[in-house]
Amino acid sequence: MSGKTMSDWEKNARAQGFEEYANSIRTNKDLDMENLKKTGLPQYNWISISFKEFDEKNEFLNSFFKKYIEKNYGFCVRAIPTPEGEEKKHTRKNIKCFFDFEKYKKFLENIVGKDENLFRIIISNWLPSKYGGVIFSGIENGKIIRAEIANDLEKLTSGEINPLASFIYDRKKLGNIKDKTEWLKYDDKIAKDYLWKVFRNYIATGDSFNPFLREGYFEFIITEKEKEIKFVDFKLNEMYLK
Repeated sequence: MSGKTMSDWEKNARAQGFEEYANSIRTNKDLDMENLKKTGLPQYNWISISFKEFDEKNEFLNSFFKKYIEKNYGFCVRAIPTPEGEEKKHTRKNIKCFFDFEKYKKFLENIVGKDENLFRIIISNWLPSKYGGVIFSGIENGKIIRAEIANDLEKLTSGEINPLASFIYDRKKLGNIKDKTEWLKYDDKIAKDYLWKVFRNYIATGDSFNPFLREGYFEFIITEKEKEIKFVDFKLNEMYLK
């Protein structure tokens, strides 16, 4: 399907008559982000405002920008359709760059225009990434975990590029965590090592024979300079774990 976000996929599925599939992949972005926050996993901070509040005189907004500009962060500015906006077939859009208020404003004006009630704005701090990956934890009633990583998260999740490394972890097998892991691909050893680090430090933690396993669909990135791990999406929708 064309489009790089799940809301693009949903829109295209409806256009092609696949209503049941479109309904199955729909999620509430606010709820996803709140659920991610509750996990305590390393992640970017974010705020939610209306389009009208995206103003240079908004002290709350300026305080958020200032806090992260001083730490050399850029920002991801998202236009998220409201329920009414979704009914009118609008999809989620974002822009990521180092601080440029006019650039953000122009982006939002082009997307939102006069339809202020059809969108809400979510802003998070952001850094360029070197790698991005996904982990599906909970396939087959929690028995299977699949993980993959590439050098561009959006292109990986939209199917534009293949993973640099990927594995399947099968809890039905005997032995320790490595015995239960089958590497399907690892063209890039650095990417492979990062994928395993994310998996062991955050998804399958503790004892190698009986690790604690988090369930859900996770997206993460590795920042380019600092090599920090940041989780950027988390879903509990069953469709994402099939």
